[in-house]
Amino acid sequence: MKNIFIITILLLSITGCSQTFPLYLAHSQEAGKYYKDIDNDLNKFQGTWKYTNGSTSLTIVLRKKTQVVNPFRNFTTDMLIGEYSYIHNGIQQANTIGLMESNSSTYGGNNIYGATLGKCDECPTGGKNLVFLSFSDPAASYLNSQMSVKYYVENGIEKIKIGLKPENYVHTGELPALPSGYVPVPIDKYILIKQP
Repeated sequence: MKNIFIITILLLSITGCSQTFPLYLAHSQEAGKYYKDIDNDLNKFQGTWKYTNGSTSLTIVLRKKTQVVNPFRNFTTDMLIGEYSYIHNGIQQANTIGLMESNSSTYGGNNIYGATLGKCDECPTGGKNLVFLSFSDPAASYLNSQMSVKYYVENGIEKIKIGLKPENYVHTGELPALPSGYVPVPIDKYILIKQP
């Protein structure tokens, strides 16, 4: 009986001190908490995704990363990180895919990152198929965007629909010039298909 009492006290103290919360609560960003992807909602977003329209293409690679510390708010979270390649009219404009691992050592080091799960009225019950990420342009950091990513399956094909919109950013002074001939990824909506 004494052993059962001791085990019960130990279990209660371990679970009572736990600061692990579901990822969908990460919007509160409270210091000391770990926002874990307990339902593996981020898993379906992992992989290589591609949009093609003639000689223009956008390829995005996403990977789930666990227990990442946010140094600005002092909390830990599971999140998606990613990089991309953009070809406009057959000309490579950006390709950061090779930087996936080297950029992943710090929070926000990748050109695509985030973990805010969103409410999706069209998504299956219980499924969180919408995530909000940050999208950075390495050639023009002032063009950073917010990226919504909705996962869905159509006719047996996995797809994501992304929407890019400018961040609320105020820049004072003159904006730096873009590299000659450079075309950034346009603010728009895109449907990308999962690649094998």
